[in-house]
Amino acid sequence: MLIYRPWLLLPPLLLLLLSACSGAEENSPGPDQTVIKKDGPSGKKDGPNPKLDKAQPKLDKAQPKLDKAQPKLDKAQPKLDKAQPKLDKTQPKLDKAAPPLDSGPAIPYSGSFPQGSGDLSATLTVAGLKRLVKIYKPSTAKAGAPLMLTFHGTHGQAYDMLKAGSAYAREMAAKQGVVLVSPQARKMTVGDWDDHGAGDVYWETYPSTNPKTNPDLLLVQAMIQEAQKTYKVDPKQVYTLGHSNGGFFSILVAMTLPNKIAAFAANSAGLVLCTTMGACSFVGSGTSCAAYKSQSGYCKCSGAYKPATVATSPRKPPGYLVHASDDTTISVQYMCTLAERMAALGYKYSLNIKTGHGHSMPYNLGVD
Repeated sequence: MLIYRPWLLLPPLLLLLLSACSGAEENSPGPDQTVIKKDGPSGKKDGPNPKLDKAQPKLDKAQPKLDKAQPKLDKAQPKLDKAQPKLDKTQPKLDKAAPPLDSGPAIPYSGSFPQGSGDLSATLTVAGLKRLVKIYKPSTAKAGAPLMLTFHGTHGQAYDMLKAGSAYAREMAAKQGVVLVSPQARKMTVGDWDDHGAGDVYWETYPSTNPKTNPDLLLVQAMIQEAQKTYKVDPKQVYTLGHSNGGFFSILVAMTLPNKIAAFAANSAGLVLCTTMGACSFVGSGTSCAAYKSQSGYCKCSGAYKPATVATSPRKPPGYLVHASDDTTISVQYMCTLAERMAALGYKYSLNIKTGHGHSMPYNLGVD
């Protein structure tokens, strides 16, 4: 998993203030200085003092030269001030890459994550629903560690994404000190556009895309809050990773919570414009999205964006998109559609089209 963290805020800049020294013109000798000639120690008019008095004006005349040099320092000050805005203008670019801590209202929930390291389990009650959450916290994960939320596919289990035998992200987590949190999807009472039916276990997406009302999006926000509270994870390094229906949900989370998600990854998912996901069964040849458009069976669908509209908000979470050209469950065309839409809106992304993987999730997706 490419952990995109180019996203630290530029520290405040220290402004250097230079003050001009006051002139010394008040100390310049006046025309009455010749009085010294009359009041020397000898009382004589032409004693040795007049010679000293005549030398004094030479020193006085040199003083204004120092005063004239002072304004040169003052004139240089505006050059420093003019350079300051250039540094300030770079700040928004960093903000887009590294999301600030969301200042929105906290999501109410009960339950907590356990302390310790290794494989952990918790139950959070969010929106009146008890939700199972599996956690892998390696001993290398310290305060300020990144957080990765992983989402299983249809009929999957929370621990699927964390199994040692198919450790999609586990190796990466141990090596880089990342906390992995994998929740359990719900058993739904109705079907949806992703070819689900009543009784299926899946993540709720379109048309329920409001993060204030969608129970699964509320769970995501509660998990982020709890991970910050218990494990002190970095709120600016929260990532999502999902496969199949979990991949669609990973996209939904990034698009509806752009100020909470640093970057997202999705495998065997994409952006669907067809009425249902299964309406397009295109299987591509090769690894070029551009070449697919001229191949037999390429679908021409139009409709609402699913799992969600690609956000046009100021902050655009980068994406790592993975799909197999020979996937017969979810067409690679959908991932190409997502990549095309992200490019049009100025998102940064990496598209990796594989061959020979079908609908499986690559073992090293989390490591990539």
